[in-house]
Amino acid sequence: MQQIMLKGITPLTLKAKLPLVTVTINGESKQFLLDNGAPALVLNSRYDNGGGTPLQAFTSAGEPQNIQSTFIALFEWEGIRLENELALIMDLSHYEEDTDTPIHGIMGYSAMMDRELLINYRDKKIGLLDIPENPPNLIEMIAPALIGKPRIFPIQMAHHFPLIPIRIGEHTLNMAINMGSCVNIIKKDYLEDFRLHGLLKDETPSVIRGLGTKKEAGAYPMKASLIGTAEEMYIDDMLFAFDDLEIPGMAVDGTLGYEFFKRAAVIIRFNRREMLVNI
Repeated sequence: MQQIMLKGITPLTLKAKLPLVTVTINGESKQFLLDNGAPALVLNSRYDNGGGTPLQAFTSAGEPQNIQSTFIALFEWEGIRLENELALIMDLSHYEEDTDTPIHGIMGYSAMMDRELLINYRDKKIGLLDIPENPPNLIEMIAPALIGKPRIFPIQMAHHFPLIPIRIGEHTLNMAINMGSCVNIIKKDYLEDFRLHGLLKDETPSVIRGLGTKKEAGAYPMKASLIGTAEEMYIDDMLFAFDDLEIPGMAVDGTLGYEFFKRAAVIIRFNRREMLVNI
């Protein structure tokens, strides 16, 4: 029987619903936020604030951001080794305020692309896998890593976001997987329709964070189902906030973040365009 190889499984720290990992930058250990919502590696300007090339950038609210680009000589994490890697430098102080811990940067999509990533919030584990190409016994092979047999869902990739459809009531929504999101988000265009159809339960205070942004928001527990090729997987009472969500160049209805990952052990096979989920 073909075997799965664990390239590196490491403890995952969750603070303020954000996943933190320890990486190595030029031989020094640093604490980074794990977030595929960032397209590249990001350095916190509090600790790295010089020598970069200024970039013109704006927040989702249209406000200008002070961002620079630079190159990291050597980035390492659990078998990943990137040399002379492009990185952005920007203010990440709002993440530090929320987590009450130093965050030196963000491990973005460029460090995950074309890899197979295990994300297990339930057991506080994260790591890289090496799965043989097209194994006939994939479900049985993956089961030990996910503490049970998973279901397989095809995903599409749009830039640095895996996309998967979900169903809420009569609506089918195209959702982007965003590891750095502390709450699931749906475009606020759906809010009144969901309310009229009785899909919303009691509102819960929540926070929406992003690169350079943070704001308070109300969230509602709702029943949703992941849509696969031949089946659906139902998840009760996931929290969804409604917001003016817009990801440039992408037609998406929302994002799945912490509220999804805390209920599941997940393997995202970026290289194979599929996601394995065990609830």
